[in-house]
Amino acid sequence: MERDIYIQNNWSAQDAALLKAEFALYNHRAVVRFACDCAERACQRATADNRAYAAILAGRGWADGRMSVADARAAAFAAHEAARGAVTPVSQFACRSAGHAAATAHVITHAVAAADYSAKAAPDPLEERAWQYTHLLSMLQNMADGFAR
Repeated sequence: MERDIYIQNNWSAQDAALLKAEFALYNHRAVVRFACDCAERACQRATADNRAYAAILAGRGWADGRMSVADARAAAFAAHEAARGAVTPVSQFACRSAGHAAATAHVITHAVAAADYSAKAAPDPLEERAWQYTHLLSMLQNMADGFAR
C-alpha cells in the first residue's frame, strides 16, 4: 500500500507533501543526485537540448562540491528556457526535469518536480514511478550502509 503512493502517474498534493517531508529527512546532496538520475532518464528518452544535460551536470557538480548553488541555479534557468522552446512534449518534460534537478541544489523540494516531469516523459509513467521508488530505496540503503561502517 505504501509503495502505491509513489507509483501513481500524477502525485496528489498529499502524496507530494509526503515525499517532500521524506526528502527533508535525507541528505540534500543525495536528493540532488536522485533528481539528476531521474532527469537523465528523461533526457535519454527525448531529443533534449544541451542545456538540459548541462543542468544535470551542474546539479551533480553541486552534489559533488564542485559547483556553487548559483551555478546550479543558472543552469536550471537555462534548462527551463530550453523547455519553453522544445518542439515535443517529451522534450519539454525532459528539459523541465533537468531544470528542476539542478534547482534542487537551491531548494530540495524541486526534486519532486524533477521526478514528476521524468515520469511524464516516460512511455509508461507507472513503470517510471516504480523505477524511481526502487532507485530511491537503493540510494537510501547505500547511505545507511555507509553510516553503519
